[in-house]
Amino acid sequence: MYFFVGWFALAVMPRTFGVSVSGRVISVAVVMSTALASPARAEDCSLTGVGELGFALVEHSCFHAEFGPFAEVTATPGTTPTSGTPNIDPVHTYYGVTLTPDQPNVVTYQPVRTGTWAIFGATDVPHRVFDSGGTELPVLLTHVVADCPALPTVRVFSFTAQERYTIVIGPTPSTLTPVVVEKVSDFEQLHGRDGDGDGFGGEDDTISTACVPPEGYVSDLGDCDDTNPAIHPNAEEVCDGMDQNCNGEPDDDACEVGGGGGCTTAASQDDRALAAFGVMLVMLYRRRRPPRRES
Repeated sequence: MYFFVGWFALAVMPRTFGVSVSGRVISVAVVMSTALASPARAEDCSLTGVGELGFALVEHSCFHAEFGPFAEVTATPGTTPTSGTPNIDPVHTYYGVTLTPDQPNVVTYQPVRTGTWAIFGATDVPHRVFDSGGTELPVLLTHVVADCPALPTVRVFSFTAQERYTIVIGPTPSTLTPVVVEKVSDFEQLHGRDGDGDGFGGEDDTISTACVPPEGYVSDLGDCDDTNPAIHPNAEEVCDGMDQNCNGEPDDDACEVGGGGGCTTAASQDDRALAAFGVMLVMLYRRRRPPRRES
């Protein structure tokens, strides 16, 4: 699973190509289990109940639309590649593909790994993919990508490593269209069921998927008691012999063991310190007060 911290900190302000934002986004794979789930297939994304690619893959692709790397290629008119047809093999790259309008255009792509691959592009520009034998590949999943104006549509295909595929773009009146290609399974994330609604999932009921997870599953794990919403990794420790913040140490932040073997809350510690400071000030005042003169 790949995780890119920068995605969550950067607002995506993509380069646009005059395409409209409409539609709904593609689907990918999922497997449920009582332990670490195995990678799922893109065409099984509907099993999550949402049927769309997850945040990690979508935001990663939109990140490239804003920050690159960028590449410009000119597609070959027609449906058959020639010796001069450009390839778009490097992933994690935002391609601006120049087209001859109102007719099909082609580029090629050769994956380095077998699996399901997502092709992001414009809503109003068709994409068809053919293998090296000329057979058209079925679209496994497709949907509009919300909040990504530069890449508003995604389509998922199944590719075999090292085979050269032909991507037919158009026909379209557009003369420039965006393309980003990413491997779906690179963005699988582990989600755990959040049974108590505190925003953290347990690790005994998890799902690994590149899709939007099913309702009730969250990406923040580590809840050591998923039946109690007051217990989770961000909880405030309470002096009660329990481990509220799930770090394996009950009462570690809130308490200290007293001389009699009991537990004293942090608040009572502060109260005692304040009282002691007050007593010290009173004693200091009495020592510095001038002696009373007898009349």
